[in-house]
Amino acid sequence: MSIRIITESSCDITKEEAEKLGVEVLPIMIRMQERDYQDGVDIDAKKFYEMMIENTELPKTSQITPYQYESAIADAAAAGDEVLIITLSSKLSGCNRNANLASQDAPCKVRVVDTFSASLGQGIAVRLACRYRDEGMSLDSLADYRTAIYLQLRSQIIYR
Repeated sequence: MSIRIITESSCDITKEEAEKLGVEVLPIMIRMQERDYQDGVDIDAKKFYEMMIENTELPKTSQITPYQYESAIADAAAAGDEVLIITLSSKLSGCNRNANLASQDAPCKVRVVDTFSASLGQGIAVRLACRYRDEGMSLDSLADYRTAIYLQLRSQIIYR
């Protein structure tokens, strides 16, 4: 039994890196110029920023649905894996709430971690979780470790 790590494309991890790390990255939907794009699938960062320069309208995004998380969890369970879902900050998106909803009746063990971060911070959390997973850390230890690191960093920032 191994641990499958699932996250959202807001972590800014490329397809190539995700494959190398063994991470499943669920694409967030981006709406620009009256068209929907799957982040990292139909649109990459370069194209996104080119469109931002050309367009005065700000893009809109939609969160990963509980169904998308449930599907990813079901695939992991079918492979005999446990699941660690590392989400975009719950202060910025409903992804964490939806991941928790999807994990309630999961067919395998699932832990959901709120990074309270996005982009680079979320990506760092995912990379560290991969490193420790590959070193043999258990699912519960990984989830608790992620939470402990966040709290430690937050206390250092707030109390300095």
